[in-house]
Amino acid sequence: SLRAGPAVVLSGAKALCEVDGIPLVTCHDVGAGSAICLNIPFNYYRGYPTPEHLYAYTGEPGHNRLIGSILTGILRAHKVEPPVRVDCPGGTWLAGLDASLHTDGRACYVGLTKQRKAKLEGESEVVLHAPRPGHIYDMLNGRYVGSEPSPRLRSGQAWRVKLAAADVQLFSILPYTVKCLRVALKKALFARGGAIEGRVSVEKSGGPFVRHVRHFISLEVTRPDGQTVRYLAQTLETRGGTAAFRIPLALNEPAGPYVLTFRDIASGS
Repeated sequence: SLRAGPAVVLSGAKALCEVDGIPLVTCHDVGAGSAICLNIPFNYYRGYPTPEHLYAYTGEPGHNRLIGSILTGILRAHKVEPPVRVDCPGGTWLAGLDASLHTDGRACYVGLTKQRKAKLEGESEVVLHAPRPGHIYDMLNGRYVGSEPSPRLRSGQAWRVKLAAADVQLFSILPYTVKCLRVALKKALFARGGAIEGRVSVEKSGGPFVRHVRHFISLEVTRPDGQTVRYLAQTLETRGGTAAFRIPLALNEPAGPYVLTFRDIASGS
């Protein structure tokens, strides 16, 4: 049986779908858009959770298919497209997969999250399409993916991504390539109780930096005793591709050489 509110009546709206005279989907034009009302619960559980649903209890399959088809029809009718196109195996969207997009001027960032939906769930492979042209980087693994359309995929800039049953993937699409980071210290020796100071710059290909493309740089500090300590770590935000840094040193810090490790978060350089 279908759970719907029988008390819902039309008052100016149109019924796009109804069962036994009860409107299930209503639409009312508002300006250039539409107001949609679904008289159907999104979550409908016919029974109680069982051991097979310890990882995810996703409701009754038939009800899920009904809701999915209705939402798909509404979005297509209003020409609402997903911000990121992801091709899944078999043409069916992977359970627990979510794709998100964040833009920063001429740069953008694409995130994929995959939730485990079954106890025994294997690896999956999807094809991710770039929402705009640019140079693609695997941010978490520090790997350059590419910039040219793949002749195997024949659909613009697209690349294959392998997803574990529970996984997170993050990619950046930049208007240029990042070659390296250059660091300049104010001096070579610093005293305890003072601070290590300098500047770090992103060296890239192409034209000048634009205002909206901000690089964030991770800075880790390894002391002379070989320990990489969190209290000296910093995240630097660049302006025009450059950021200044200042690492305060306590009076009881060990003397000797300090190793500074810089990493551009967007490209992994």
